[in-house]
Amino acid sequence: MGIEHPKYRVAVVQAAPAWLDLDASIAKSIALIEEAAAKGTKLIAFPEAFIPATPGTSGWTRRPGRSGAASCSAISTIR
Repeated sequence: MGIEHPKYRVAVVQAAPAWLDLDASIAKSIALIEEAAAKGTKLIAFPEAFIPATPGTSGWTRRPGRSGAASCSAISTIR
């Protein structure tokens, strides 16, 4: 007979963070984790860079001539 592995409930988050708002993104993450844990989840996968201001975005600054997210500064999300 083969090896038996324990079964775990897992979750994958498909949600957007609170753009350029670190505190709100952390609060949203905690709420999603608590919701999944209440349903017996043992492993939760979030999208890459769900919490803003990863090293790849920490150098963003306002760029003249650009609109929307490209013109925003991610520096406000770093503490």
